[in-house]
Amino acid sequence: MYGAIGLLETMGVAISIIAADAMLKAADITIIKHETRDVALVTLLIGGDLSSVRTAIEAGAMIAKKADSLLTSGVLPNPDLETKQFFQKEVNSRWVSQLVQ
Repeated sequence: MYGAIGLLETMGVAISIIAADAMLKAADITIIKHETRDVALVTLLIGGDLSSVRTAIEAGAMIAKKADSLLTSGVLPNPDLETKQFFQKEVNSRWVSQLVQ
């Protein structure tokens, strides 16, 4: 389990990939999930220690905000074990990793 979980929601797949790249370069984090819903709503879920997740979310949010694509972002410190149900793949979701293969 991760010490913290970060969430970043954007409008658009391209900007979410750019934000993900910035987050990975800014801190030692892992991308847990990159999911699209509807046409352009993208949610990035990252994990790592609390300071790394905060740094990464700030970097990703700044990129998305500059592109006027930031919907919301947040950090969940010390997530409960029950929270990991949100990390699992859902039947109705479209994963970017499946789309680019």
